[in-house]
Amino acid sequence: MPDTDACRSEHEHPETAPVCKWFRSVFIATVLCVMHTQVLGDSGCSEVVDIGGMTALVAAMFSDPQNGCAAMDVNYDDEISAADIVAATPVVSAPPRGPTVTFLGVAGADGTAVSPLGLTAGRPLFVRPFGSGFQIVVEGRTGQSGQPPGLKRFNSSLHDASRRPDLQIETSESLGDGSPAVCDGGVPGIYPPDFGPSQRVSNTLNDLACHAVVATSPAIACTQDQYGNSVFRAANTQVQFCLQVSKALEFSVGETIVSVRLRDTAGNLGPLRQIVIRVGSGSVPPTSTARPTSTAPPTATHTRTPTVAIPTRTPSASSTAQRATPSPPPSPSVTASLRPTETQAPGSTPTATAFALGTPSPTAASPTSTRAPSETPVRSATPSGTTTCSPTPTPTIAIGPVITFFGVTRGDDTLVSPSGATVDGTTVYSRPAASGFSLVVEGRPGSSGASVGRSTYQPDLTSFPDLQIEASRPLGNGSPAVCDRTGRTAGGVPAIDPPNFDETQINVDIVNDFACRFLDGSGAPVGRGGTEACVLFPDGNYGFVGAASRIQFCAVIDRVVEFPLGDTLVTARLRDVNGNPGPSSQLVIRVGPEVSAMWNAANP
Repeated sequence: MPDTDACRSEHEHPETAPVCKWFRSVFIATVLCVMHTQVLGDSGCSEVVDIGGMTALVAAMFSDPQNGCAAMDVNYDDEISAADIVAATPVVSAPPRGPTVTFLGVAGADGTAVSPLGLTAGRPLFVRPFGSGFQIVVEGRTGQSGQPPGLKRFNSSLHDASRRPDLQIETSESLGDGSPAVCDGGVPGIYPPDFGPSQRVSNTLNDLACHAVVATSPAIACTQDQYGNSVFRAANTQVQFCLQVSKALEFSVGETIVSVRLRDTAGNLGPLRQIVIRVGSGSVPPTSTARPTSTAPPTATHTRTPTVAIPTRTPSASSTAQRATPSPPPSPSVTASLRPTETQAPGSTPTATAFALGTPSPTAASPTSTRAPSETPVRSATPSGTTTCSPTPTPTIAIGPVITFFGVTRGDDTLVSPSGATVDGTTVYSRPAASGFSLVVEGRPGSSGASVGRSTYQPDLTSFPDLQIEASRPLGNGSPAVCDRTGRTAGGVPAIDPPNFDETQINVDIVNDFACRFLDGSGAPVGRGGTEACVLFPDGNYGFVGAASRIQFCAVIDRVVEFPLGDTLVTARLRDVNGNPGPSSQLVIRVGPEVSAMWNAANP
């Protein structure tokens, strides 16, 4: 075998040219025979992971390695050599026999279709005005191996790079804060796209895939047709993965390449698919082409507009604030529900429809959530036979913070209008899906004059946090573990019914478990100031809803804490910095097929 250094400088040693030429041709032919499909990294610096990159890698070995790009160093030893070919060999297929990606695209937070604007460098281009509030949808079916697609979305070991999920998805730019912690916070970017054997790549694949939910039936798909029915986007799909892009996974302004491949239950990898997601305004890039005819189900041809009003935005100093709320990893469970299209018209006339509350609560209209004194009238016998009663106790007045807004936003952070009220006047928010929305609580100082407390979690679990909130029915799996909101063991919240704020240990645990899901812009369990408000208004700015609001608490309702079918009463109150609780406020979250029927009846 000739010396590669001599071959690199064959112009100085003409006598070696014939041998070097033969060696290169045999070596390249051997590599191409083994690797007919995608390779590790964009070795050709073309922004596409393909066999051309391997050809470029081989060529770089016999020329000046400095002319190559960083992705050619597959084994990260700071040298381009035959060792990089060896490192790439175990992880590429020849040809790819694993699952085929039948659909890769974008959907709205409620599952409605988003069409590509065109093509850029051969990849479908999806343009979004904001970096969050939408879904990435991946669908697949069995490939040439004949084995079904795997369903693992988390298969991680910090010391074993071979541990990878069956959904293998990565982005060229970091998402959110780009945290390298696996399945916690944001996700690092990988550019050029690289599915190489390194631990860094394995961690990143697990970090993003663990946020996805999976559906093996169109009845529980995250996407919907124009009639609000759950459907797969491609007719021949067997499995669907949906990644809700929350603020924790927010895309940066500009273009991001999303690269996806699937693995079957036998470990066979399928071919690569890519799209580009562009965040921000502007025209189609010059490299884009006219949008091709889509084979996916058509988008809605009509819009149902409920005759309910969106609360009017009150100007505040926070009108230009940007929200940054992280999202916990979703639960593996998927709840089947109908998802009607819901485009709501600002300024429309509200419908005051009364509905019976599915789970009645004797405290539904309670003006205060503080306990009344426990003493009772005392009777004392007298010789005359008369009875003297002690004075009637005076109820405790809630002098703490007043809740100025208690409501719901969609997955894209825009306000949801109430759909009606219960017979006792409690506001009802109807949601066609059990998750994919947020709860928002705002407050101001009460008669005590003290500032509203900011905490949503007391780590020692000896008392309530300043935000005190509970649900009448279990959320998610109802796990009694406190604040188990992230990781593989993430769980839900138990119920408190009827609502009460007695500081028993059980209630303290449950209230902390629910309230700790309310995070600020940096992911801490505290309230938000004006510069990080979580409600998005039509002018594109974030702000508080209530005119007098001084603090805002926001929680993303994901699969971990999804609401059950039917009616769930949610009760909240706030506490000031001196420990004084304020009056409680309540709303009802109504989830289930009856929501679709009600929607259709109200909007023929």
